[in-house]
Amino acid sequence: MTVGKIKLTYETFIPIKDRYKISESKEVYKHIYKIYDKSTIELKESFYLTLFNRANLFNGFVEISTGSSVGTCVDVKHIITSVCESNSSACIISHNHPSGNLTPSKSDRIITTKIKEALKFVEVQLLDHIIVSPEPSEYYSFADSGEL
Repeated sequence: MTVGKIKLTYETFIPIKDRYKISESKEVYKHIYKIYDKSTIELKESFYLTLFNRANLFNGFVEISTGSSVGTCVDVKHIITSVCESNSSACIISHNHPSGNLTPSKSDRIITTKIKEALKFVEVQLLDHIIVSPEPSEYYSFADSGEL
């Protein structure tokens, strides 16, 4: 019987000495905002995973999903796989609200809790969930609001 072989790899293009270290949500938000496609930020909701190593240095980011103007489907398995493949120790999740309304929905809170609980099984810390607005300086931080 022949079976397929799975090979996991992680390629980085930024030396460790050149990676930024996270410290506060405002600083993290500036980097996360750059990830979003400005031509669709008011049209579609997108969900991203930003990954960090043990020293809280930026490893990279992964687009988890893109949906419609009213939501996007988040696959927790994709998040766990991405965290494990990159050997990350911490992460931040983020998504945009095309309407500009930064108030977390019930679904936002449910998925945050679900992801946080799933990450515990692989010993990875969820540092924050940031809701991004089309406006460059407006965001909502679950951590800053005491919701993590």
